[in-house]
Amino acid sequence: MMNSTSMTYNRMNVRTTRGNARKRNKLSEAQAQALLVVMKWGFALMFAIILFSGALMVMTEAMSDHPAEPTEGESVVNVAPGDTLWSIASATGNGDIRERVFEIKLRNNLDSDELKAGQQLIIPA
Repeated sequence: MMNSTSMTYNRMNVRTTRGNARKRNKLSEAQAQALLVVMKWGFALMFAIILFSGALMVMTEAMSDHPAEPTEGESVVNVAPGDTLWSIASATGNGDIRERVFEIKLRNNLDSDELKAGQQLIIPA
């Protein structure tokens, strides 16, 4: 068994060691301020990234390649092999065919004049 003197010594030694560890881990006032600034900027940056990502997801969903459903007065045309925007525009409307082609491309979110057989186009009224 240990005597009471060695037990006291061990307790004091442990307390001394713990006290030194606390002193070594303590930050200076300048370090604490710098850490606080870095943390604030980190949270601000993280918030900005999350906000930007959310806005990007909403915008890309709104700018989908799929046109909205046809409204009353609009018609849907199935593209046959050999059809062109020019032939569809001349068959479906009166007036300037170039303007009609532009309207069809705009309504269907088309980037080019190329059509695929079986593709559905919404023809504006």
